[in-house]
Amino acid sequence: MTGSTSERKAQQTERDNECVRLYRQNQLSPKEMASQVGVSLNTFYEALKRMGEPTRRRLAPHLKGTQRIAAAAICLHLNEVHGHGPNAIGRLVGRSHTVAGVLIKLAKNLSAGQLDTATRECPDPFDIEHTAPEQAAIGHASRCGCTKARP
Repeated sequence: MTGSTSERKAQQTERDNECVRLYRQNQLSPKEMASQVGVSLNTFYEALKRMGEPTRRRLAPHLKGTQRIAAAAICLHLNEVHGHGPNAIGRLVGRSHTVAGVLIKLAKNLSAGQLDTATRECPDPFDIEHTAPEQAAIGHASRCGCTKARP
């Protein structure tokens, strides 16, 4: 064995802190972050848990009904008005690029009236205000302040 128990614990704490730092930046996928730190994806999530970092899985429950339509409207807005692709949208709303892509397709099959009604009834479907501070500043279609209308 190399190093004392206290040295290994210090290394683990340093690695855990790096996992949290990368996770809060929200720039990479969890798999990429784990790889950058040099740990498995499971170990990466264990580090977040040890450090008390809430993960987006718990903060963003499965979307259903009106909440799902409002989320689709926001993804479509970010895509068509602001020019973001599914990867960027996924990072902005704390979901995967696959989910963002599915929501965009869903929104394209709904009427503008359905999207507007859902957005009024559920202005924060991703619960952005209760996630990390850097995500809360992002805003979305109902609060983005842009004057651009959806095409």
